[in-house]
Amino acid sequence: MAPVDLSGFVVREGGPLPEGVVAVKGERAGVRSRADGASAGPTGAAWVDSNGWRIRLARLRNPSRTIWIETDAPKADEVVTVEQHLVGIADAGGYGGRWVISLDRALARGIAEKKAESLRGWERIRAAARFFERHAEWDALPARAVLAIVSDFSGENEFLSQEILNLAARQQLPYLLLDKTNLQGLPAGLKAVVYADAQAPSTALRTALARFAAGGGLLITGAAWGKVEGTPLADSPTVRYAVYPAGKGRIAMASEMSDPYLVAADAQVLLSHRNDVVRMWNGGAISIYPTGDERRAVVHLINYAGRPGSDDLSVWVAGTYRKAVMYDLEAKEPKTVQIVAQRGGAELHLPQVAVYAALELT
Repeated sequence: MAPVDLSGFVVREGGPLPEGVVAVKGERAGVRSRADGASAGPTGAAWVDSNGWRIRLARLRNPSRTIWIETDAPKADEVVTVEQHLVGIADAGGYGGRWVISLDRALARGIAEKKAESLRGWERIRAAARFFERHAEWDALPARAVLAIVSDFSGENEFLSQEILNLAARQQLPYLLLDKTNLQGLPAGLKAVVYADAQAPSTALRTALARFAAGGGLLITGAAWGKVEGTPLADSPTVRYAVYPAGKGRIAMASEMSDPYLVAADAQVLLSHRNDVVRMWNGGAISIYPTGDERRAVVHLINYAGRPGSDDLSVWVAGTYRKAVMYDLEAKEPKTVQIVAQRGGAELHLPQVAVYAALELT
């Protein structure tokens, strides 16, 4: 094969990883499909495979490292479009990681044979990778959410806690990840915390969570927490939880916490949309990941379908902003977007997003 222009890339050929890099096994990002047709999730929306939660968890555990997502190479008879390659790059880049690109055989062969269409596809892939390197400063912005999920995300708690991360993201429910093993305190601005681990919290963690609830927060937990004193409120928003008053706040006690989809869905109901930091309309297969704060925010939009939808897209971001700029993955220049002030936030009416766009609000 003729050599491919790999300037700006690190070639992964086995052996040790570059210094400062952690590799995480992931899955090819996109809308999951099967031989008998597309797959859909419990919400009726397209079932999306994303590595975003894996990257965020790996960054929590390795705060000073670069996270690479490694996926299985396409099968010999599998055709992967250029757009699907772009989705893989955007899925990792939007969450602050990098995807180890593995080309399908037809594209690789076309590049080696210098076929015009394949070379154009390779240039699109290279440009997408460069896009995230140009905007690497976005990686340092913290996730923005008023809900936190507290766990050690391992051992007996691995499946439930990690699937809550996965499924909350699919339901467009932003969250912070907090590792209970080295928790120094709860971040300011939180309004709800999920503690779903199988073990009772340590004395220090229990004290911190109880203080959070008494101060006006919502603690969502299960049997491991133990008995809650008092009488539950009569108007719990979900039948799977008894909600108890706790000082100025509430403790929502689950009858069972074994289904991660229901834990994530009920967390949204218990928290309520009144506390949203971001909302999206007509998103289809687009996932949304807000970062930053009320002074500067970057909201990542990743379209796992790899093609524009048929409806106009709108996004609302909590906060008072004066300027919004949209960076489309394949656009030559960023575009200023008009802000419509709506209910304590900025509403943005956007052009269609084919693969990825970032909204920077200041």
